[in-house]
Amino acid sequence: FDCIHCRKATTKPQSVKGAFLRMLTLITNDQKQTFNFLVENDQTLTLLNDKLEKSQSNLNYQLKKVN
Repeated sequence: FDCIHCRKATTKPQSVKGAFLRMLTLITNDQKQTFNFLVENDQTLTLLNDKLEKSQSNLNYQLKKVN
């Protein structure tokens, strides 16, 4: 997929397990894939799984803004 040309990118408050979180949802142009990211802060996004949870693996699924 080409994330630069994602069809839809929205941020919205989302209730997950009783807590409201800011999320970024990216939908690819072909609408076959959706990616949800937790907005940790103004500098960091974390990829969430289908249940809107952070990964339990030791791999790093964070995107950090660089200047």
